[in-house]
Amino acid sequence: MINTISGYYKPDEGRIFFEDLDITGWAPHKIYKIGLVRTFQIPQPLQKLTVLENLLVASRGPGEGFISALTKGRWINWEKESIEKAFRVLKLIGLDEFWDKPTYELGGWSA
Repeated sequence: MINTISGYYKPDEGRIFFEDLDITGWAPHKIYKIGLVRTFQIPQPLQKLTVLENLLVASRGPGEGFISALTKGRWINWEKESIEKAFRVLKLIGLDEFWDKPTYELGGWSA
């Protein structure tokens, strides 16, 4: 079902709606652009990145394109908001004091 909703499989019948928009049969990249994303479970964090960087790596903001990366004014506020949101999430899950630690230093992960 998740693969069908996210566009990886095409439905044999029926319709798929997201926020009143019929997305039946859309490609995954098009569904992503309207804000619906399927993520795959990865059993380990990116070991060489900090806890904060692991949260931020999944976000794709306006500074990710080649041209837009050259114009700092277009993406700097978005980046600040993303960092603030990441800190709120870290606080919520009790990892805020480890934000600058590499993930390999946290317990529960094996290399």
